[in-house]
Amino acid sequence: MEERRSTVVAAATVVFVVFYLASSVVAGEVGGERPLQVPAMYVFGDSLVDVGNNDFLPPPAPRAPRPPCGVDLPPDGGGGGRFTNGYNLADIIAQHAGFKMSPPAYLSLTPATRGDLRRGLVGANYASSGSGILDITGNGTISLGRQVKLFADTKAAMATAGEVDGERMGHLLSQSLFVTCTGGNDYGAFSDGTVPVSEAPAFIAHMVATYIQHIKALYKQGARRLAIMDMLPLGCLPVSRVAVQNGQCSGVGNSLGQLFNRLLRREMAGAAASSMPDLRYSIGSLYNALHDIIVNPALAGKQLKT
Repeated sequence: MEERRSTVVAAATVVFVVFYLASSVVAGEVGGERPLQVPAMYVFGDSLVDVGNNDFLPPPAPRAPRPPCGVDLPPDGGGGGRFTNGYNLADIIAQHAGFKMSPPAYLSLTPATRGDLRRGLVGANYASSGSGILDITGNGTISLGRQVKLFADTKAAMATAGEVDGERMGHLLSQSLFVTCTGGNDYGAFSDGTVPVSEAPAFIAHMVATYIQHIKALYKQGARRLAIMDMLPLGCLPVSRVAVQNGQCSGVGNSLGQLFNRLLRREMAGAAASSMPDLRYSIGSLYNALHDIIVNPALAGKQLKT
């Protein structure tokens, strides 16, 4: 269930990150058009934030078709690989943090282009289109667990390179922004019949528990600032609406997304209080942003044509 999103949705959801970053300004060592708010940004997730990792994976991992994907990217817009016409959500968050665009796709980096990453600057994007929270999701893609492992490898490479000492590395990571945006593709288990809807509560609880385990792993590796995107209104995706009379949003699909979002907020609050006391996190509502635009397109400066 690989989604395609317009950049207007991404723009509508970035506001929470702006408020999040505004609480603490960190002096930048590499420059964008505005002062850097964080020394680096590390991105984990699916097609909403992937900037090209899947271009380095063999089939059956999905690749962004060009065109239409990437047609509105500037010539220096990161080389494509996005499942959007232009910049995606990771890019827009990065721009609000003072960078020109998302940090580069991790798999695109070579020994010659990893200098900033070794020094704890700029960061990397580990996201993989079609992937999910669960390892069973996304044939041939990089699961969230594997993405987190790649970040652990990144930190180990920083230590081995020795370009920053341990204390400096810990400080840079604690001031960096970690972004997670994933889960929608796991819901393909319902549409393909792997999991019956009657078992949705248990399956979604397993998704949330696994998600938090991966967040705890990032915390153990030094993450202290985390931006989490919640679940989309799944019933409003085109694949859900085609089966509903008059193309309306599917109430069942949306209720499944809402269940995930409620559990995520509750369980994340408990986990942060009990085992991640130094974590500062915010959960941005992709659900509300997209749903509000569908209900009232004028919010995004659009007119509904029939």
